[in-house]
Amino acid sequence: TRPTNALGLAYFSAWAQLKRYADMIVVIGFIGVALSYILGLNQYKKLLVPIIITALLINFSGLFVGLVIDATNILMLDFLGNTQVNNFAIDMINDMNAAWETARTAEIVSAPESARGLTYFAGEITKQASFIMMSYAFATMYVFMAITFLSLALIFIVRYINLVIAFIFAPIAIALRAFPFPAAQKVFDSWLQRFLKWAFMGIIITFFLNIAVKTLGAVKGLLTSDVFQQAGIVGRVFSLQFLFTVVICFLWMGMIAAYKAAK
Repeated sequence: TRPTNALGLAYFSAWAQLKRYADMIVVIGFIGVALSYILGLNQYKKLLVPIIITALLINFSGLFVGLVIDATNILMLDFLGNTQVNNFAIDMINDMNAAWETARTAEIVSAPESARGLTYFAGEITKQASFIMMSYAFATMYVFMAITFLSLALIFIVRYINLVIAFIFAPIAIALRAFPFPAAQKVFDSWLQRFLKWAFMGIIITFFLNIAVKTLGAVKGLLTSDVFQQAGIVGRVFSLQFLFTVVICFLWMGMIAAYKAAK
């Protein structure tokens, strides 16, 4: 069936145009096989069956490529618990905000004004120093989070572009596969390798995203635990920063693994 949105129609039109070119290549192949029968060139007669199979594959190339892309996207959503990547990022930022508010509004018992002395003011200085340290720690984490999600967004954009290109050029790549020329075989092998790498790259990233989500569950549990509530500001900041650092490490592990797989 034809796509209904504007982008889908544009991609389908481009694929259909290249399919016509691929059909022309197949026709040339049939003419070549016919000439081989006429001229008695037996080494080219065996190309008849591969060319017939290629002609069928060309017409169904859009379906095959679409099935692979849909299958990988379904696996990606399964790893994310049917949650979109952008929702995951929003949830993670909300958890960061909750952690900030919880740590910032730590319960501190103030001494009455009549009892305020050097000890009280020393405690106030300590609280202010702790607050500055906590603010610096969370600001650092927000910066790393922004860089991480920006990198993820760029990777998924590049994946999308590569899959679109693979879909559009699928008929030409498959058509060239039937011809026993090294250059033609190289074009097909390059197309197939690039297509499969970028298709399955998303699964690698979302696998690590799944681990990161589970680590976030530990953060949520930490925020409501008695140990966290009773800890000092420094302890709270350190524990939260450690867990969020682990989450970011998982995200970057996924991106690095996906980058190496797509090279």
